[in-house]
Amino acid sequence: MGIFLSILKVIGIILLCILAFVLFLVILILVCPINYRGDARFEEKADAHVKVGWMFFIRFYLDVKDNKPDYAAKLFGIRVFPKKKKEEKEDEHLFSEAKSEAEDKKTDEKDADSVKKAEEKTEEKTGEKTEIAEVSGNEEEQEEKTSLIEKIENLAEKVIHIWDNTTCALADEKSVLFRFISRKSTKNSLIWTKDFLIKGLWHIRPRKLKGSLELGLDDPATTGYIFAALSQFYDAYYENFELTPEFEEKTIKGELELKGHIVLGYIVMKALRLYLRKQFRQFLKNAKGLKNDTMKNIEKIKDGITNYG
Repeated sequence: MGIFLSILKVIGIILLCILAFVLFLVILILVCPINYRGDARFEEKADAHVKVGWMFFIRFYLDVKDNKPDYAAKLFGIRVFPKKKKEEKEDEHLFSEAKSEAEDKKTDEKDADSVKKAEEKTEEKTGEKTEIAEVSGNEEEQEEKTSLIEKIENLAEKVIHIWDNTTCALADEKSVLFRFISRKSTKNSLIWTKDFLIKGLWHIRPRKLKGSLELGLDDPATTGYIFAALSQFYDAYYENFELTPEFEEKTIKGELELKGHIVLGYIVMKALRLYLRKQFRQFLKNAKGLKNDTMKNIEKIKDGITNYG
């Protein structure tokens, strides 16, 4: 009996150690920040360097030189992804291309001979078919006139049926969507989700940012929309960063340096707090029901098109 209890004690200690280790890893992942930094120069061609690191053993690098990106992930300084390509694969690729070109030349020659023979045969048969075609031509013209009228009538019936089915399905979808939006849980959940996204974006923003950006697109309205969105975060960087919109010509040039960090625990805590709200869980349930109803209405439209198409 004493031996059995001692075995259970050892097993319990091992399980507790495993549980403590897993808990330690979870806390480490949530608390330790993911640091990132980068710099970029772009005018006609882009040159950039981005480095993302977690603790001391995980690193991710992204380098862009002359608009050509190169990336790598390293673990304890050893490159694990992507692995370097071997030169043998390139030689095999070149050999296969040369082989395929030779085969294409042979097939082209064979095809040319077969085309010549087929043309000679068709010339012999055309003389015999012309007489038969002249006799049957008048009969085919009469049949085409009657078939054209029938096709127009069938097409009109199909269009009417598809229109009725589609409008009925869209009316159902409109009523379902209106009920979903008018619920109190939906309105509150949208406000909470907006607040969560704003705080999340504010958390992952660069703590340090300096440089300049001059941007102009084909459509001046699009340029205005982009700078209106950037202006939401401009108050935090106006001292060290300069934004210049260009509405008369298409251009993009500038330089920037940034540095920041992301704490996963903060985002997880905000997401968990949002999920624990009763109205938000009801909102997710209603959204799932809305998705199912929408899929049913889409199937109705598809069935109407296939049945009368």
